[in-house]
Amino acid sequence: MGLTYMDQLERFLDMLAQHRILAMLDLHVLEAGKWPDGGGTGGDAGMATLREAWSALAERFCDPSRFWNIFAADLKNEPYAMYWGAPPSNAERKGKLGLYMPNDRWDTGASELGSHLHAACSRWLIVVEGVGHVRTNPYAFHLLTRLPSLQLPGARASRALCVLRPTL
Repeated sequence: MGLTYMDQLERFLDMLAQHRILAMLDLHVLEAGKWPDGGGTGGDAGMATLREAWSALAERFCDPSRFWNIFAADLKNEPYAMYWGAPPSNAERKGKLGLYMPNDRWDTGASELGSHLHAACSRWLIVVEGVGHVRTNPYAFHLLTRLPSLQLPGARASRALCVLRPTL
């Protein structure tokens, strides 16, 4: 067939539009063919990969007259290895019970990624899935066991996600 992944995706989105079906784009894994991907973003390099991927998707599919049926973008599927909220102040190295590094925070990562995507395609609803770890007190975190990627309990306890509006 000789089509790139993006060409195949475009054909699929066209087919959905012909049947008047709305579509939500989703970045399911960081690396094609690697599943599960560990539920994180892979630090700075992984976040750069996510930014590049969303930039390419927005550049190709944001046109509302051509791709009217794309309504949303799920920034990262099931970030279950991520945390929501600031780590305890003594979290200088990962590995100790309840501690994690700042680049393991999905609240700040999703905010930065969402702002990036919003600047590229402001018409898409930005979807942020929940994390697998939530702060239960100032010194420890609790691993969520029931469908952790569907939970955002830390959002209530810390701060809401903020997507910055680009300067016009």
